[in-house]
Amino acid sequence: MVGKNTRRVIPLVSATLTILGSVIAFKLTQSLSGSPNLPIVGAWMAVGIIVTYMLSRVQARSQEESPEAIKERVSQLEPELRKQVQARSYGARRQLIEAPLRELDRDITPRLGWVRDPRLIEPEPLSEKVADDIVVAFESSKRRMLLVGEPGSGKTIAAYSLIEYLDNTEGEERIPLLVNLSAWEAQNTFETFLVDYVCSSVGYEVHERAVASAFIGSGRYSLILDGLDEIPLRLRQLFSEGLDAFVRGLPAEVGVVVTCRTQEYEEMLAAHSTGLGLVQAVEILPLTRAQLDSALAELAKLDEDWEALLSQRHLEASQRARHVLSNPLFLNLAVAGRLHPGELLECEEEQKVRDLVLDSYLDRTITEQRQYAPVDARRYLSWIARFLNGDEVSPFSLKTSDYTVFDLADLTPPDPPRRYGLLGGWLWGWASDWAWV
Repeated sequence: MVGKNTRRVIPLVSATLTILGSVIAFKLTQSLSGSPNLPIVGAWMAVGIIVTYMLSRVQARSQEESPEAIKERVSQLEPELRKQVQARSYGARRQLIEAPLRELDRDITPRLGWVRDPRLIEPEPLSEKVADDIVVAFESSKRRMLLVGEPGSGKTIAAYSLIEYLDNTEGEERIPLLVNLSAWEAQNTFETFLVDYVCSSVGYEVHERAVASAFIGSGRYSLILDGLDEIPLRLRQLFSEGLDAFVRGLPAEVGVVVTCRTQEYEEMLAAHSTGLGLVQAVEILPLTRAQLDSALAELAKLDEDWEALLSQRHLEASQRARHVLSNPLFLNLAVAGRLHPGELLECEEEQKVRDLVLDSYLDRTITEQRQYAPVDARRYLSWIARFLNGDEVSPFSLKTSDYTVFDLADLTPPDPPRRYGLLGGWLWGWASDWAWV
């Protein structure tokens, strides 16, 4: 109340002084010269007007930075954040996953000893009846869960399902905030990273840092942290310590989910056996034989040639193809690339099956895009893949095997060696269907 009264008094006093000063100047010049000196009076009034204007600007800025004003802008920000999260997560699933594969059943299993909860909360056991329900696993984990799986197993898609669940159940109480951990830059605190992310162009582009900081400090969100494996191994323990310190200060009802590839998390555990400070770790498993059969049967309704992978499952070639397609990412790429199922049975090695799926998807995607000629698109993607795989010195003159960030504008390469062509396919499939990873 004192602050409000002070802001009201300042312009009132300034206006009063301007009027009194003008009157005094008028009387003084009149008494000294016998006639009023209008220029002096006008100058005094001009100074008063300028001072009044500057004080009003200070008052307006003070009001903008007041806790009440920032709280109001946070409340205006939250609906916009919610719309962005929806568009980036479960709202995009229809474009990411081919129609016959949108309802794939998945199995998950607990990974004991992979996380340790600082509050020593024991998770509720997962029953076999709900082993394919990521939401039940999340709730049994007291809303603090690590989600691991092999590349392409569907970790991010599962995280999108959780975002949809939280968005529908928590309503206006909290926002499920999706954060890509590839943007983490070893900030001093995890809260600083979240504020940086919300403000950044790779995050949500909130232009007022004070508003972003107030939102993060409010705790009106659940965190979906996607891609721990995208942080270099040498920095994962630093990330873990920062996250643990932050999570300890959160209310129990605030959910925290971290996704990571299985191998990368095992590497972190080997170096630092304590693991993340969450309640439970669960792993998404590859498709079982029955689940793959169900998916192939749905595909056969649209293209009867898929029936060959069902009726000839005893053949060695069919087994190779089925093993590759048990990975949801490759199954989706095969369908999206309009791959003829019979071609899969002609491959003599499993790696050739993978190459065929990727090449088919890449060819179809490049053909459908209009910005570049197909040969140029392949060439540029190959060189980008070469950089991302750590085969060259980074733009920062560092030789590294990490996924170094670089400026695409600096890439003006000639034709790359042919041996990097397949890497372009890997990158294109990763960029277009990253949500499966």
